[in-house]
Amino acid sequence: MTILSEALQRADCSITQLPDGTAVLVDFRNEALLTLNASAAFMMACLREGLDEVEVARRVTAHFVVDEASASADVQGFVRALEAALGIAS
Repeated sequence: MTILSEALQRADCSITQLPDGTAVLVDFRNEALLTLNASAAFMMACLREGLDEVEVARRVTAHFVVDEASASADVQGFVRALEAALGIAS
């Protein structure tokens, strides 16, 4: 399990999945509110399971119409942004 997945599972981190596939993440510890589009919500769910960036990118490629290089870059960018929002040093 990664530090990020642990942070996403904390009691003071609330995630609400919406019917349209998007999500809202509220981190009460860091006073952060994030709205996530469907692809970001999908990546966040994978990260919350404890998957590493490589496996998340594989799942993104399988779930969405995107090539591996783009999926990998998107996952890396999303992880860095999420870590910054949650106050996690990368």
